[in-house]
Amino acid sequence: MLQRALAADPKGALFRTIGRGTAELTTTRLPQSNAYAMIGRPAAAAGITASLKDGGTLERVAMMANHSSTRIIQLHDRRPDEVTLDEVERVLI
Repeated sequence: MLQRALAADPKGALFRTIGRGTAELTTTRLPQSNAYAMIGRPAAAAGITASLKDGGTLERVAMMANHSSTRIIQLHDRRPDEVTLDEVERVLI
């Protein structure tokens, strides 16, 4: 449904509001601050994860993200969730 609404108006805004009570996309442009907040959080989390994967320390990443504590960074740290090739091979054999 969302793709059809965007395809029907290719020159319209990419980020749009949702109609109150209808849950349908409107032609009204989403305010810039809302669009930034919607994209900013996942992008920040991805940046944190990438920095940690590249060998960054929790303290360094917390400083770059302007966090006073590493606790928030630890919430976004997905390194322990990664599956290694050895683990996959162990399951398949």
